[in-house]
Amino acid sequence: MKLGEKLKKYRKERKLSQREVAEKLNVTRQVVSYWECDLTIPDIQILQQLAELYEIDMEEMLQEENSTTQNEEIAALICGIILAVAFKIPVVNIIVSLIVLWKYKNRKYSFFIRTVAIVCLVITVYNTYGTFYTCFNPNSTIKNRYLW
Repeated sequence: MKLGEKLKKYRKERKLSQREVAEKLNVTRQVVSYWECDLTIPDIQILQQLAELYEIDMEEMLQEENSTTQNEEIAALICGIILAVAFKIPVVNIIVSLIVLWKYKNRKYSFFIRTVAIVCLVITVYNTYGTFYTCFNPNSTIKNRYLW
């Protein structure tokens, strides 16, 4: 939780308006609003006065809370697993295409099968390159990922 969010929470717990806080600190209501929106940060003397006004410790007010919750960690783990599986699928496609090319090289309809396997191989390699490129390039967009 950011400092501004904490200041707003503490003010509302004390049932004070921004105007009342501003009057007690000899500042304008807009300044209090800027603090609560994290547009500006109060100086250390004002922070001490705010801590006294809200009846909390300075450490409690300034302490950063760990923003990652257990649900976010689970979601990140699931996304990682899905990403790992997604990167394995093109490799399997490439291997299958190569096996088909090798297995059917001496059949009478091998030209058609080889052509289809080579086309699938080329499309898979192209899409794999696009996926890897967009995953590791922050400036790329999703529409550039796939051939069609």
